[in-house]
Amino acid sequence: MPRALVAMSGGVDSSVAAALLVEAGWEVVGVHFKQVEEGTHPASCCSLEAAELAGEVAARLSIPFYVWDLKESFARQVIASTISGYLQGLTPNPCLLCNRSVRFGLALERAKALGFDALATGHYARVVRTERGPRLARGADRRHDQSYMLAALAPRVLEDLVFPLGGMAKEEVRGEARRRGLPNWGRRDSQDLCFLPLLRRALERMPPRALREEGGRVLGSLGVPVTVGQRRGLGLPEGHYVLEVRAGEVVVGREEGLFRKELLLDEVFLWEPLERLEGSRACTRYRSQEVPVSWVGWEGPFLDVVLGEPARAAAPGQYLVFYMGELVAGGGRIVLAR
Repeated sequence: MPRALVAMSGGVDSSVAAALLVEAGWEVVGVHFKQVEEGTHPASCCSLEAAELAGEVAARLSIPFYVWDLKESFARQVIASTISGYLQGLTPNPCLLCNRSVRFGLALERAKALGFDALATGHYARVVRTERGPRLARGADRRHDQSYMLAALAPRVLEDLVFPLGGMAKEEVRGEARRRGLPNWGRRDSQDLCFLPLLRRALERMPPRALREEGGRVLGSLGVPVTVGQRRGLGLPEGHYVLEVRAGEVVVGREEGLFRKELLLDEVFLWEPLERLEGSRACTRYRSQEVPVSWVGWEGPFLDVVLGEPARAAAPGQYLVFYMGELVAGGGRIVLAR
């Protein structure tokens, strides 16, 4: 009988993932990852309420349940990096970083050391077997597809992952939870609000930056993190958008200035030969509109990507992810949009 460790956030998705594996004959053990201190938002996947709900579901499924304290690793590998990114004027992606280093890094290593055959989660994504080995693919429910957030996982990591919900729609998952009488079937989706303490700390340390209009005129100062494309919270008349964020200033202008066709990437990961990426499609943010890729090549240590049509609000610190059909083909962190 195969053994699966199921990461249970307390939400309906991971709960149904555990239930489906039990039904399929797996030996299942549930684990809740505690990544931040108590007192987070009730809707957070790291709140006390979430941990209690995960335990209730495990009891209903008659499976063992544990809580793993990952706060130290989370603080070192995710929180510190994210705060540093904001201070540099970047728009970090803490969820993608957490998936790569903590959830499917440290947690998977522990699972394998304990003799589990797989780590399972409630993500809406699929692992597809190809001639080149396992590849990450979009979830069947495109509205809830989470392959972007998992894109940086190496194929060798995918060997040990199971996504039971990859072929299901969100409505089906809630229906399965209700049919099984799971206590959280109607609970709203967990939000990644475990990062709120992180953002508060960033705010405390954020030095004021000049708020500069495109063309040079200084309009004031800003002491909060902002991202490219943002238009609220700037204290400016409607029609001003953040066009660029630097360590010492924020440049604002009209919406038409948000579109970029050429991006430089670092932290590059490629699952296809470079020449095959020309003609692929790319996302520059989670759930952003796909744009065609017309050219890809190296510019020194960076991957230079020219898009077939401009992408809106491509922000340094976020990731560009290549797709070939349903498969993730690679990607990297945006360092410059021009």
